[in-house]
Amino acid sequence: SLSFALAFFTIVTGVCANHLFNFTFPYSQAMLYGTVGFLYSVYFLIRYKESDLCKYLYLSGILAGFACANKYEFLIYALFLFIVSCFAKNKIYILNFLTCLFFVPVLSFGVLFIQGLRAEDMVSAFQEISKISQAKTLEYFYKSQGVFFNPQAFGVWLFNLLTTGIPFALMLLSYRLYEKNRYVSIILMCLLYWNIFG
Repeated sequence: SLSFALAFFTIVTGVCANHLFNFTFPYSQAMLYGTVGFLYSVYFLIRYKESDLCKYLYLSGILAGFACANKYEFLIYALFLFIVSCFAKNKIYILNFLTCLFFVPVLSFGVLFIQGLRAEDMVSAFQEISKISQAKTLEYFYKSQGVFFNPQAFGVWLFNLLTTGIPFALMLLSYRLYEKNRYVSIILMCLLYWNIFG
């Protein structure tokens, strides 16, 4: 089906592409899990607002805690969610919500502290990350990959556009031609796979 082909194409070009090494690092996995937790949390928050059932608020809190445990950027959303929970005007609901919100982070970080993590280790890690963030190689990477506007990265953008756009066009064309001419469709799909994996 077309939806499977689009999903497959997105995974191959956006996740498995060898020039996007960032997707294979734990940083990106944490962002992926955090974003998924955030989106499901928003979904259950909407369900809570539609139905006024507190179980949806609790599910939203658990997923927001999951998102925060993965990426700290979602703490802003957790604060927003806490403010929303305060409108429940029932202290039991708010207390249960806070329990749900902190469950995953306390569990995640509690395991680390049980294994021997100390506050000095956390300070040391923060100092190391601060040094890495000031490195010239990191600045070069973000400028050359186009995260920040840099006219020198135009060639990289054009290359990425062509290596993504041509296979995408081949995929759509082969899908359209499948019912009319299966042989041409299969040849185009083989060219697509050769272009992606070759």
